[in-house]
Amino acid sequence: MITQSKGKYLLLGLLLVASFRLSSLYGQISINSPYTRYGLGTLVENGNDPRITAMGGLYSGFRSPSVINTANPASYTAFDSVSFVFDAGVFGLMSNLQVTNQKNQGSYVSLSHLLFGFPVTRWWRTSFGVLPFSYVGYDIFNTEQQTGMPDIQYVYRGSGGLNQLYWGNGFKIGKKLSVGFNVKYLFGNITRSRGVTFPDSIEMKNTYIRSSMRPSDFYGEIGFQYREKLSKDLFMVIGGVFGPELEIGSSTSRLVTTYFGDITEAQLYYDTIDAVDNEKGSFTLPMRTGGGITLGKDGKWMAGADFTWQNWEKYRYNGNSDSLVNRWSVGVGGEYIPDSRNIGTYFQRVAYRIGFQYGRTPIYLKGKYIDEFGISFGMGLPIKKSKSTVNLAATIGKRGTIQNGLIQENFIKFTIAVNVFENWFFKSKYY
Repeated sequence: MITQSKGKYLLLGLLLVASFRLSSLYGQISINSPYTRYGLGTLVENGNDPRITAMGGLYSGFRSPSVINTANPASYTAFDSVSFVFDAGVFGLMSNLQVTNQKNQGSYVSLSHLLFGFPVTRWWRTSFGVLPFSYVGYDIFNTEQQTGMPDIQYVYRGSGGLNQLYWGNGFKIGKKLSVGFNVKYLFGNITRSRGVTFPDSIEMKNTYIRSSMRPSDFYGEIGFQYREKLSKDLFMVIGGVFGPELEIGSSTSRLVTTYFGDITEAQLYYDTIDAVDNEKGSFTLPMRTGGGITLGKDGKWMAGADFTWQNWEKYRYNGNSDSLVNRWSVGVGGEYIPDSRNIGTYFQRVAYRIGFQYGRTPIYLKGKYIDEFGISFGMGLPIKKSKSTVNLAATIGKRGTIQNGLIQENFIKFTIAVNVFENWFFKSKYY
């Protein structure tokens, strides 16, 4: 039975979904990361759930009655048969960009996810919501000095990001095996521009190229999980996911102009060389796969490992390739709860989490693979007189290197989320 107070939760969630979608379409991301210039930007395909990220990214083999693990839709079958799960969070990033003798900083905060999950039948569970897919934000200036000629300044800028609406379903096959699928709708806007300017000359015409990509198409993945009870309390879960290679429909707008003036100030346009609006095209979303395993004791501890791989060498945008290689990552981590049933001592019921993740991003520049690693930690804080929790996670990491004139990003990511776990679907009894 859904009470009035529970209806407020649902209404609040739907309003947040709408506001998130509008902010994603029209908002701009204020991060400054040069590596978001390539491909579809920095990827966050599996969302930012603080419980999973705090454990190093245990996506494929993780399942819990209160966690909506969108990375593996087979995990939805862990939802309780009479419960409704709602999860919403805020994601933040602080980064420090470093080259050989210079440093720069950037940061941003945004809504990280809005997720709903609930049972349909005894063997079928469903989930829907909105997640980020990638973000783009960079502002690069490079000046080239010419002997006997005016200096040439190259400017590269980018902003925006992609998001995804999803609907997922998980199905129980017997007592141990679960399978599932997600259908996702990819949308958003990525704007990139580049220019060639002559800052020391008022007579030289500058060139400016601005383009935007707006995908609007469906894709998805399938997954499985096998849960084996090793003893009275000890369990093991083995899981895997697969997403096929697909062509994603997209529209492109492009404007090429010449102008006089500073690119950072008001410009006097001289001529329009090319202008295209809403030209139909596509990009290749590469095949992706992953697997993982978790071991644990119900209500006490859990540990596991996870591996993901994506074939980004096959990425093409309107038939053109980019400086991309295959992406992979490995994560290990776990959580520990001192005493989940201890009513008197609050911190005995807190879940403490830690993890480690190392991987290769899809970027290969100047003979170097751009790798990334991070150490994560977090807590799950139970809310008094309920099964709901507030979950916190932070990751301290590094991406790239200062070798070969490249850029190293030192970053701190954090996520704060509220998980509402309540009994909704039950029949009232009258005596």
